[in-house]
Amino acid sequence: HPHRVNPRRDPPPPHGPPPPPPFEPGRDRPSAPGEHLEDPQEALSLLASALDVPGVAEEARRQLVELFDRRVDRDGAANVLAPYYRAMGRTDDLLELLYARFDDMVRSEARAAILMEIADIHALEKENPDGAFDMVLQAIGLHPAEGYVDRLLALADRVDRLADAAVAIGRWIGIVPDEAGTDLLT
Repeated sequence: HPHRVNPRRDPPPPHGPPPPPPFEPGRDRPSAPGEHLEDPQEALSLLASALDVPGVAEEARRQLVELFDRRVDRDGAANVLAPYYRAMGRTDDLLELLYARFDDMVRSEARAAILMEIADIHALEKENPDGAFDMVLQAIGLHPAEGYVDRLLALADRVDRLADAAVAIGRWIGIVPDEAGTDLLT
């Protein structure tokens, strides 16, 4: 018996899942952080889009914070929240996020980089050069990169803490023991 050929061709099956539809405030209003947790990336994408929608942004931010705090996707939530906080001028929220990320980090280089970012906020946005100096001093203690030392010297001159900077640099190059304080220089 002859084979029947289907004259209608069905489209080939798609490769992978279809992309999520664009955010629509009426349809996609976030309601609970667990709503899309079967796919945390989809939840983060939806909440990140919602940050741009007036009337929903604050709820989306709250849910991202909850995802961050519950450690569902801490890195992903932080990577959405940090630029949002910067763009919105929410310095205190950004500092809180950075301090939490500092506690999460294991590698000293990553911890030092976060301290340098906190130092920038203290120096530029909080107009607190002493706080910035303290953050850079801690960063150098964790990871004495040359660029960090340059920043320390500039801040030390500004806040009149050259002796503290000298001790930190002495530790970095190995001529001042770790337990030494600024009293060695006075």
